[in-house]
Formats: sequence, C-alpha cells, structure tokens
Amino acid sequence: MSISENKAAEFAERLWNNPSLQGLSPLQKEEQLHTFIQTNAAVLKPTMASKEFFPDLPWQEVQHLLMNVITSMANQDMHTLQETLLDRFISFDFIYSITDSSLSNAEFKKIISEYLKTILEKPESRREISGPLIAISVGVVDRYVSQIISRQQYVSIVLTKVQHLRIAVKQIADFIKVTMLLRPLVHYFSPNNSRIQYITSAYADKVLQESRQLLKFMPDILLESGINSLLSFQEYPHIDGISRLASIFSQRCRHLKTGIQLDKGAETSDKSWFSVARKNYRYFGFDLDMLYELQNIASDNGW
Repeated sequence: MSISENKAAEFAERLWNNPSLQGLSPLQKEEQLHTFIQTNAAVLKPTMASKEFFPDLPWQEVQHLLMNVITSMANQDMHTLQETLLDRFISFDFIYSITDSSLSNAEFKKIISEYLKTILEKPESRREISGPLIAISVGVVDRYVSQIISRQQYVSIVLTKVQHLRIAVKQIADFIKVTMLLRPLVHYFSPNNSRIQYITSAYADKVLQESRQLLKFMPDILLESGINSLLSFQEYPHIDGISRLASIFSQRCRHLKTGIQLDKGAETSDKSWFSVARKNYRYFGFDLDMLYELQNIASDNGW
C-alpha cells in the first residue's frame, strides 16, 4: 500500500467509525460517506490539499481514492455479514417443499453467496441489496411472519389460501428472505445509472431469461418470486403474496437505522413507516390491505 493509500485509509477509518453512523449497515455507511465526500467537497478540498494529507494530488484523484477505500471497507464488512446471514438466519429447507430440487442446503448457500458477490459489483444492484440484508439481519421478516400466520387475517389468507403455501411459519419466512435477496436481479440486469421503482411483466420475463443464465441451478419459482416483487400490485394484482411482502420489507428496511431511542410519546419506527407507505401505496406499487395489517401488527407490538 502506498503512502497516499495509507493516509486515505486512516482518514476513511475515522469517518467509518463516526458514532453518528452506528446502527447503519456497511452499505448504508458507504452510501452516506460517499455522499458526505461529494457534498462537502468545498470544505474537504483545502484540508486534503494540506501537507498532512495529499498536497500533490488533485481533488478529483483524492476523492476517488477516499471513496474506493470506503467501498473496500464496506466490502470487507459485507463479506462477514453475508456469511453470518447465510449461516444463522436462512435455511433453504423450504425449497424441497415447493420444488423437486436435489441440491443440498450447502449447495444453495454457495450459490447465493457467489450471487451476492456478483451483484455487489454493480452500483444499481449493490444499492438495492441493502434493504433485504437489513431486514433479514435484524429479524424483521421473522417477527412479522410469526404475527401474520397467528392472526389468520388477510395476509395469511393470501399466503395459504391464494398462493397455496403448505409450509411451516419458519419456511414461509425463509421463502420471503430468499425472494428479497433475489430482488436485485432486476437492477443487476438494468441499464447503468438507472433508477427502477417497478417494472412491467414483459421486462420481468426478460430479466428471468437473463437470470437463468446467471443462476443456472436456482429454481424458476424463486427467480420469478424475486423478480416479480418489482411489479406494481396496482397493475398486477395477482402477484403472489411472498413477492408482495418481499417488496414491502425490502423498502421498509432500505434506510432503517437500528438502535434509535424514541422520545416519550413518539410514534414507533415501523408504525410510522407503514403509515407513510399507506399514503403513497400507489407510487410504490404496494398492496394497501397488506400495509393496513402490517401497521396494526406494528402498533399492537410497539414496533
């Protein structure tokens, strides 16, 4: 490592360990610090040009160096996070109840692990995997699915009577988690610098064909579930319940910061988010009835 790289690493590490970033995932930290460097260029530029840092480097090169170091730090933490998630928070046993796949749990884990490395290479899909990883790691999916099934209301009916899932609660949660992880396939195969809110069925078919080449041994039912979570429920009301929930949980956790202490009397984080999502359900393509039920669950449990 060069002297410049060492200096950049030291400065980036101070930024990375800033207490204000506690409770953020590696990708959230990366995004915030990249934005910080870009928006505070006028302040940082003279400091970085001082003798202590990079007096002989132009600002654009310094900016590129700092952002690359921060991305490397995020990648290092991401490797640990994804291995933990696949070891502790997801089982692929549910697949044997909905497909005739002969792959083992370990083989599915390896496929997903390699897939995550691949989608992290493209900014569009890298940005979109943040929400799913947070939702899985903090237990959002598990706690809501448990409540959904025990209440036997609208969402449970969609999953068990409409989608005809005859699997255990834990397996339903794992189905949603894998669907969420596969959701960024749409962004991976999208044009560079694109911002996709939701897609058409024709585009979903196109992404499915490309995804089959990338994930040759992943069952179609899982690929379709992930890709279809980017369809708008208003345009495609027959989307399966797993995909609808994957969309909601992914977007709920996109900017989630854990460990925040609420002021007395303040509305809880989940309840507040579902309230806002209900007002904007058409824009996000959400199932409004699902949002109502999830908000009630959040309210009843103080989430």
